[in-house]
Amino acid sequence: MPPSYSAYKTAVQGQPLPLAYLDLDQLDQNIAAIVERAGDKKVRIASKSVRCRWAQEYIHEAHPQIQGLMCFTAREAVWLSEMGWDDLLVAYPCWNPEDIAAVGAEIKKGKAIRLMVDSEAHVRQISQVAQSVGVEFPLCLDLDLSVRLPGLHFGVFRSSVWDAQSAVTLYQLTDSLAGVRLDSLMGYEAQVAGVGDRVPGMGIKAPVVRLLKRRSARIV
Repeated sequence: MPPSYSAYKTAVQGQPLPLAYLDLDQLDQNIAAIVERAGDKKVRIASKSVRCRWAQEYIHEAHPQIQGLMCFTAREAVWLSEMGWDDLLVAYPCWNPEDIAAVGAEIKKGKAIRLMVDSEAHVRQISQVAQSVGVEFPLCLDLDLSVRLPGLHFGVFRSSVWDAQSAVTLYQLTDSLAGVRLDSLMGYEAQVAGVGDRVPGMGIKAPVVRLLKRRSARIV
C-alpha cells in the first residue's frame, strides 16, 4: 500500500512551498510493473506525462528495456537532444519549417529523431525542409485507431489515416519524395485506454462502454 496523505504531509513539513515531491519507492514499483506488463517489448517514456528531466533520466536508467523518449514538440526534442538524449520520437505532427530544420540539424549530428505524420501535407512539408537542409528525416505514421460504427464514432479524431488504403497511399507518397523515409507506425486506441467503464454514476452507460471497448479491441 502507498503511504498515507499524513505520511507525505509529514515528509514535507518545514520545507518551503510550493514544492514537488516524488516518492521513489512508489516510482520503482511503477517501473517494475510496467516492464513486467510490457513482456519482451521496449518501453518509451512520454515526456508529456513525465515533465521532470531528472525523473526521465531516472526511469530511463532503471531498466535496459526502457529506451528513448516520446517528446511533446519538435523544439522539446531538439532541446533534449542537445542535453544528450537520443532515440527521440515527436508525438505530434509539426509544421513550422524552422522547427523541422532544427530537428534536421540534430539528425545531422547523428541523432535519431523521428517526426510524426498523418497527412500528405505533413510529408510534403518535411520533404521540402529536408532538401533545403540536406538531411533525411525518418517518419512515423500516426494511425487513427478509433472505431466507426453506424451513427457512432467511438474514439478520438486523431489522424486522417484510418484504414489500410489511406496508410498505403501515404506510404507510397513518402517513398516517392526526397529527404523522407517512413520506417515506423504508431497507434493510440484512446477509446480503450482512456475511457473509464467502472466510474460511479455511469449507470447503464458502463456496460455499453465495456461492450464497445471489447469490440474495439478486437477490431484494433
